[in-house]
Amino acid sequence: MVKEEADFFSCEKDRFQNLLLIILHNPVIISAFCCAVLIYSGLFVPRTKNAFVSLMKLSAVKTAEGFIVSNPSKVIAGDSYFCDLEATAVCSGSGFCSQAHGNIRLLIPSNIIESLYPQKLYTLSGGSGGFLLDKGAYVSFSGSLSERGTFFVVEKVDSCIWNDSLVGKILHFRALCRLQLRRLLCAWGKAGGLLLALLSGCREYTEENLFFAFRDAGLSHILALSGMHLTLIGGIVLFWGTKLLGKKSSQLLLIFFIIFFVWFAGASPSLFRAFLYSLVYFLCYILHIRKPSGLQVLCLVFLIHAYVFPEHLLQIAFMLSYAALAGILICSPVIKRFFLRFIIPLLKEPLAASVGAQLFTAPISLAFFGKIVPIGIIATLAVSPLITVFLYIGLLGIALCLFMPFLSEPFNGIMNMLYNIISHVVLFFAGFPAFCLGM
Repeated sequence: MVKEEADFFSCEKDRFQNLLLIILHNPVIISAFCCAVLIYSGLFVPRTKNAFVSLMKLSAVKTAEGFIVSNPSKVIAGDSYFCDLEATAVCSGSGFCSQAHGNIRLLIPSNIIESLYPQKLYTLSGGSGGFLLDKGAYVSFSGSLSERGTFFVVEKVDSCIWNDSLVGKILHFRALCRLQLRRLLCAWGKAGGLLLALLSGCREYTEENLFFAFRDAGLSHILALSGMHLTLIGGIVLFWGTKLLGKKSSQLLLIFFIIFFVWFAGASPSLFRAFLYSLVYFLCYILHIRKPSGLQVLCLVFLIHAYVFPEHLLQIAFMLSYAALAGILICSPVIKRFFLRFIIPLLKEPLAASVGAQLFTAPISLAFFGKIVPIGIIATLAVSPLITVFLYIGLLGIALCLFMPFLSEPFNGIMNMLYNIISHVVLFFAGFPAFCLGM
């Protein structure tokens, strides 16, 4: 037994030395590491590419207009949504107007955003009035800068129009599809609300107590659109694509659906990271390039992501997403072979990945939230399979109900049965204590 342990540690030592040599001789990994050190040590502060520029200060602005360039997302605590506006013109309270350029972070009251949403103000008003505020809309509004200067608080929307160009028509169609998806899933009640969050990132129909239970159980990554969602959707596309079109054509179909999903759901930090990660491997496949290591791809994706969306770098979702995948790639092989040698084979891979992700995200969770949730390691193993089944059946239900609406009621019962199981499991794990600073 002692000899076996010595051989194991010797093997792991050699593996670590080889990994270190690979890192030191790989310019992509070194570049990503240096950039991360400079940014997160505070030595370098990334600047947004589209900073607001105008002849007047943002604090003096009372009315503005421009294009909405991000999906409205509901604030976790409060009755408001936030989104980004690419400003084209602004005016002060005294009537002085100026052209403008760059993004303004808007805070919009729920009664304005939800004016067309089913089971909300749209239903209460009898289906009249309201604005379709989504990415691509050209809006004119009035308001003022918040006291902290973080958001521009919208008080009234004066107009909302959609551009007649091809891009404008495509974005308008996208907004209508997102609205129609809300209306379709709203018929499934609580289960529809959770499925909507998993498919499009829209959480306004997700039960508030369940949303916080996911967070308290260390399962926030399941609600955040990421690689898990791309993997599930990609699995469906590859399965049917291979059967109908063949292996090579199914790969092209896969990348098309991944691009479509990211475009439809919105490029959140975790989803865009997963998209770039998949895209790099796809390009290696079609160009017949030797498959690179996961760590090399992650570092390359980090550099590309930092260039395309520098404003994501200081967002918690960005840091947690990259740290989790780095932990899985670096630590899980060692954990799987050493700490989990006595675990049944079926659980080795997911449990090792969960532990690796937890190790690398723990410092970030402590820094921003003051706590870590170790039970999330076990909770992920229990909830992920349930969410997978929930998503597969939900996607099948959406496809069938679009052509055969009479099936909506049976799927309603099935989806809500699964929802109740998921809810009870998540609430159970949310009851476990977290390790907090100062305890």
